[in-house]
Amino acid sequence: GSAREYAKVMEADPFDVLAAREHAKALLLARNVNTNVAEVRKSAGDNPDDVNAQLAVADVDMIDGHIEDAFDRLLDFLVATHRNDFDTVRSRMLEYFAMLPADDERLKRARRRLSILLY
Repeated sequence: GSAREYAKVMEADPFDVLAAREHAKALLLARNVNTNVAEVRKSAGDNPDDVNAQLAVADVDMIDGHIEDAFDRLLDFLVATHRNDFDTVRSRMLEYFAMLPADDERLKRARRRLSILLY
């Protein structure tokens, strides 16, 4: 519900950084209400080519504050010739990017690396 409300705020003001950050956080938490961390990590390890398994463990990393791990996991996934999943991974990374302040060095590195992978 809160994600919907923040989406309305963002619709009214697309430049509302706080609403974008809180919207991204709400989406992350909604996806992980009943997450079993051990199962998610095992699934990602057992299925290195499954984009959804990698996204799920990246979510867990973000929640746990392992931001660089989440970014690296998804960017490394793209580097490993999973270009067909680029839009899916990019979309999730943009959510993650919205959660961090613009001057965060981890954010800057991940943005730069994602940009390089575009070309």
